[in-house]
Amino acid sequence: LVGFSGDIDWRPLRFVAPVPENRICSACGLVRKRIVLLPCMHLLCESCSKQCVQDGGRGCPLDRKDFQEEDMEWKETATEAVLCRKVRCWNEDFGCEAVMAASELLNHIQNECKHHSATCTRCSATILCGNVCVHLRSDCSEFILRGSSEGQPKEASSLRTLETLFCEGASEMKAKLQVVVAENKAQIEALNEISHSVSTLGDALENKFVEAADQSRESLARNVGDVSRAVKEEVKECLDASNSKLDEITEKVNSLTPNFRQDVESALRKSYDKVAENGLKIEVLQTKINQNHHKVLRSFEEVQARISLNAGFCHFSITDLSTEIRYVLNNGSVVFKCGRVYLRGYCMRPGVYLKIY
Repeated sequence: LVGFSGDIDWRPLRFVAPVPENRICSACGLVRKRIVLLPCMHLLCESCSKQCVQDGGRGCPLDRKDFQEEDMEWKETATEAVLCRKVRCWNEDFGCEAVMAASELLNHIQNECKHHSATCTRCSATILCGNVCVHLRSDCSEFILRGSSEGQPKEASSLRTLETLFCEGASEMKAKLQVVVAENKAQIEALNEISHSVSTLGDALENKFVEAADQSRESLARNVGDVSRAVKEEVKECLDASNSKLDEITEKVNSLTPNFRQDVESALRKSYDKVAENGLKIEVLQTKINQNHHKVLRSFEEVQARISLNAGFCHFSITDLSTEIRYVLNNGSVVFKCGRVYLRGYCMRPGVYLKIY
């Protein structure tokens, strides 16, 4: 109702008998004192009828039919005809069954009704004001109203809605987290298998590298020893042959004339000096061979140590080695580089540096 009584205007009312439709605005649903009937048979209150004016004309907002101002039929509802209609108490949901005229509703609410409700400060339940203390003494278990949803406090309703949404979101999040955990577990198991395979392969390769290094070192040691012994034997044979030859020449010289003997002795001394010089060179060569032998062994030990550290390596070959060796003999040194390779994440160009010392 709007415009009939300041005590009940703009407040919802529950009429025992429905209000006739010819008093209700077809647009806003309110009951006002003045109402107009349009040619299209729609009813509009005074407020809605003012909103029908557009571009100098008038039109019904419901069916958009145009009409003239003189076609509008105004009607006014008597205040007594409305205020005498029977209504139910505003606390009907909380147990009040009183029925009175609309004009008596405010007096009933203020002075007669015993079903006013309140919200429990402890559990947020809706209870009658006369039962608050009893409700609290019962640990919030008794005298809880079971009225309609309109009687429930907005705060409690909002909390229940929020709780429902939170539970739904938590359930959905839990399900998604379970899927993520399952996928993560599968990935971890796959990574563990890969790690185990890599470790096994690394151990196998390391054992192979160590075995190959040991075999190469033993083979090199044997070859160097064989070469050293062969050189010693060759040198010894050469010296023995030279000594035999010199002894033979000496015997022959002794039988020659003194002058010729002197010439031969001079030549022999030169030969002896040459042989001695060659012997020194051979000893120097033997010393270098021994030194190179130790260097090669140390190099293999370094290679073995690097293998034990799981260092990366690559293979490359020198093309036309004979040409490179001739270049070294003529120029003293040469550098050979192969193409770029990636080892342990680094880009490099391995090669060989050959030099005559």
